[in-house]
Amino acid sequence: MGPVVPQEDAAILETVIQGAEQPRMGIRILVEIAEGLSEAVCAEPAIRSLKSRFGMPSLITVCSTQGDLFRNHPAVERFGCVDSYLNRSEFDQVFRLNGRQDAYARNRNLVEHYASQLGVNLIDQRPWICLDSFDAAEIQRFRLDALGRPRIAMAIGDEGSEVNGKIEGWKELHRLLIANLGATVIQIGPETWPTLEGGVNLVGRLTCREAAAVLLDCQVLICGDNGYLDLAAGVQTPVIAILNPNRFPYRMDGSWGTALEAMNRDTGSGMVGQRNRVIQTAALYCRREHHMSRGIEPA
Repeated sequence: MGPVVPQEDAAILETVIQGAEQPRMGIRILVEIAEGLSEAVCAEPAIRSLKSRFGMPSLITVCSTQGDLFRNHPAVERFGCVDSYLNRSEFDQVFRLNGRQDAYARNRNLVEHYASQLGVNLIDQRPWICLDSFDAAEIQRFRLDALGRPRIAMAIGDEGSEVNGKIEGWKELHRLLIANLGATVIQIGPETWPTLEGGVNLVGRLTCREAAAVLLDCQVLICGDNGYLDLAAGVQTPVIAILNPNRFPYRMDGSWGTALEAMNRDTGSGMVGQRNRVIQTAALYCRREHHMSRGIEPA
């Protein structure tokens, strides 16, 4: 890939052909994102900043397995999955963004890592998922409006890790959230972990946008180290994340504009040692006024 075209040279220069003046055209940019939900969400601030750098005439195409997250996004002209038949020669610039493992190796979180790869200064670090009324309508087939509040979303476990005995701690937490808070608990993923008894099971039934719409309708997400943590940040839903402490530097912080309670899963007896704190923190979020407007449009 050649050097990034400077902003002032990004548009094709006007030329005169057969006496007619050609209109100025914007630079065409292809951004290919490594597979994963976290990757797609965390690339958004850098892509938005890329649009700001090259200006409105630029045309940005995003390729990702979670490309639908960029539907309605004001910075993105086209989106979709990575296609082997995609003609990359049609683009003036092509960026292939590396994923989490490369970011961890460089001691960066994903948002900063993608900004570095695209060569941009971030406008802000918080990701935005641009939902609309159609997204809210799509999840009505699950009849969530008939469910009581508070509503707590759960995305248990860590991506790529073995379940082993960890599931028992999640089951007990799930039971206590329902019993102690009277909450409706909605499990949204990941698909690699078992489903929990009781509550509402939507695992494997949601697209990435639908999962974002469900999160928008919940007071808080309780999760492990998985992509739903980042997706919740994209709609400004508060997150209680139970993580390996080595992951703390790589997850979101206050600059993301989302309330995050990162809890060390290895403290004491692991999940059991954190259970009361998780429930107490969830209770605080559940008592807050619910705002359906958050996350709809980027600032």
